[in-house]
Formats: sequence, C-alpha cells, structure tokens
Amino acid sequence: IWKNVDQEKTKSKFNILLEKCKPQPDEIELLFTVMVKMAENYPAPFTSTEIKKMKKLIKPFFDPKNNLTISIFIKSLIDLQKGKLFETDQLSEILKWITKHSENIDINFFNLIVLIFGKINNIPNDGSPIPSIDLKGIEYLWNLLFTSKLPQVSAYFVNLIVRCQDSEAINTFINRCL
Repeated sequence: IWKNVDQEKTKSKFNILLEKCKPQPDEIELLFTVMVKMAENYPAPFTSTEIKKMKKLIKPFFDPKNNLTISIFIKSLIDLQKGKLFETDQLSEILKWITKHSENIDINFFNLIVLIFGKINNIPNDGSPIPSIDLKGIEYLWNLLFTSKLPQVSAYFVNLIVRCQDSEAINTFINRCL
C-alpha cells in the first residue's frame, strides 16, 4: 500500500505517527509494523529530528518485556533500503542511547547492539580480521562489558580482540580489564 504513495506523503504520515501517536503497551507491535511498512517508501535518510521523535516514542516502552519488539523494529528499519535510512552518526547515537541502560539489556538488545556496532564500523560477521580496536562506539561496549551480566558481551569482545590485527589490542584489553 505505501509503495504506491508519494514519498513525501509517506514521510508526512510517518511524522504524524511519530508526533501524535501515544500507543498503549499492547499496541506498540502493531504500530511498529505499520511504521516499518511505511519506511519501505520513505525518502532516506531519517533526519536527526525524526530520530529524536522515534526515541521519544520508544522510550516509555524501554523495559525487558518489550526488548524483542523494540529490537525487531529498529533492526527492521536498519535493514530497509539497503541501510540508507540511517546515517552513521545516527546509528552511533542509537548505540549510545541503547547501551546507556545496561540493566535493561538482554540478548535481544545485545544482538541489536552488535548489528549497529558492526554497521558503524563496517565489521562483517564472517570472522574476517579487523585492523584496529580503535572503533567508533567502542567506549559504549567497554561500559557494557563492565556493567552487563550477559556472557555474550565478553564473548563478543574477546572475538573482536582475536580478530584484531593490531598487536596492542590484547594489551589494551588486559589493561582495561584489570
């Protein structure tokens, strides 16, 4: 349905949802599904104002029971239009926002964090080498490493260090962990 609508009209209606919608917890999944469908025909990329509105819409539902729904929503938006809906700095801002609440991070959010971090730094999931541990957003992962109870966080970090071609990466990791 949204593919036949002018992109500017889609953008206008999408923004109306961002500004005016005050969903109940049991309505967010449906709302997010509609928004993802609309975003298929959205003139990329989102503006920083739209990202702020999106965060404001999502924030009231930011708790473990909604993590899967929120993760699917954000991941679906990232995957649309070959990733062109978000600029790198916007993804960095979302990464910062999500990792700020480490007590709410479960495996669903962590998988989203890994996806965003990988996109920001062009890190493929194929185990190929990475040149350095000086990556955009790495400070958020360091914080998560020390505050999260998820074993996947340390496993992901170790994987990054092992893949790193910089011989100082292991020393950096050890020194930060001490």
